[in-house]
Amino acid sequence: MGSSGQAYFVPDGGVARRISASAAGAIANGASGKPMVAADGVKVVFESVATNLLTTVDLNGSVSDIFLKDMNTGAVTLVSKAPNGGPADGPSTEPRVSDDGQLVYFTTLAANLT
Repeated sequence: MGSSGQAYFVPDGGVARRISASAAGAIANGASGKPMVAADGVKVVFESVATNLLTTVDLNGSVSDIFLKDMNTGAVTLVSKAPNGGPADGPSTEPRVSDDGQLVYFTTLAANLT
């Protein structure tokens, strides 16, 4: 996490790119951090309390959520959501992503994610 509360990704030999921004480029309006990059260098998982990373309304407010960002397309996906698509009823932290970027693991206090 940067000193501004934003998360950044620096590919090998590359320039820092902001992870904590919406697909449209809006900078996260809350703290973001703990990024982990998949081995392919494309998928990055991170936690954030920002409420403006998605095109839909964040229904759990500033509760920490887990997001997956595609650094090629900029697409941001909420990972920590209930099976019915609803918001998590507790915070989620400590994101991890598999080497191929297909599986995301995290810790949560939410009771409605199973």
